Amino acid sequence: MMLCQSVEEILIDDLESVLKRPASEVDYIDIFKVQVVLMYEWLLRLEEFNAIENPCDKSKMLQSFALRYMLLDNVFHAVELGISDRIVLVNNTFISPGQAPDIVCDDNENSRTLKDIMYGQKSVQLIDELIAPMISMNFTIGEMMALRLIMFWNPSELSLSLETKNITRLASDRAVNELHRWYFDQNFKAVDTRLGNDHVKCMTEMVKLIPSFGTLSERDVYLEKILNS
Repeated sequence: MMLCQSVEEILIDDLESVLKRPASEVDYIDIFKVQVVLMYEWLLRLEEFNAIENPCDKSKMLQSFALRYMLLDNVFHAVELGISDRIVLVNNTFISPGQAPDIVCDDNENSRTLKDIMYGQKSVQLIDELIAPMISMNFTIGEMMALRLIMFWNPSELSLSLETKNITRLASDRAVNELHRWYFDQNFKAVDTRLGNDHVKCMTEMVKLIPSFGTLSERDVYLEKILNS
């Protein structure tokens, strides 16, 4: 609802399943502004995140995960809709690789680069290696949320203090253990093939590559405002 742009959109009962139009660079930026706030609110509810005392470590983790959070949520949205041939953003605009819209919202190098990335090979990889496997495996919302947690608590590329590393390790172990308890409670069979198979290993590697989807000054400035609030 935060991304609705008219009263009509708010009142449509099946809005969540109604696709709108090809996504633009403006959609990407607007979604990021909403998603980074939601990410920050989500993190503030995590006991382990609040236990991190080093503000520099917190800032590094937030900046590292912001794009991953956004991309994961959009991947999850497409999975929930069962759409495996395109990326459906949370405002229900969509990305069909190789079919970029003719309209350029802002004719500058950043916008052109972002548009090329959105509709290029990286989006094909997201569909083939994240969205399609999740749909074929009937990934549940619980598993998606667990994947988000596990990815956040494994910032292997960051240089963090020893105290923060201990917190992230314990938090990651807790997330994995809770996921396996959930599998047991839900009577899942062949649990080891869920988050331990080749598909999910590919997913993990893809998520780590998400920051390479490009950076924009608008995005960086907005994130800095959140971190300094």
